[in-house]
Amino acid sequence: MGGWEPRTEQLPCPLTSISTFLLDNNMLMKASGPRGSRLDLEAKLFRGLADLSRLSILEALRGRPRTVSQVVRATGLSQPSASMHLDCLWCCGLVDREAVGRFTVYRLKSRKVLRILEAAEALLVEVRGRIAECRRYDERKARLV
Repeated sequence: MGGWEPRTEQLPCPLTSISTFLLDNNMLMKASGPRGSRLDLEAKLFRGLADLSRLSILEALRGRPRTVSQVVRATGLSQPSASMHLDCLWCCGLVDREAVGRFTVYRLKSRKVLRILEAAEALLVEVRGRIAECRRYDERKARLV
């Protein structure tokens, strides 16, 4: 049996084109074992990106490397929250950090992270209205509260 092939025609959600983009550009590992293992990791990646605080940090780092205090100013997050999310992004391999004197400077780990953000932005040009009108996520979120 060969590697897993994306079959976007069977998946109606417009967000699947991001998954296809990631696979086509070798930005996600191809499944070598059961399909669930790759999908589990992909879902975990997208859950991490779905957090508004982490996404706002990645967007802030999209422009240039920043210290924690610069991330706080750019995002409006509290310093403890920004530090916690930056550590999460670093642990997951999405950002790099470097000690520069007394400060820690964070930057996107690679162009691949930037390309994920660009792919999402490009997709939203096409589906912004449908995403904005989608109530499924809001309903699920309301049930969790």
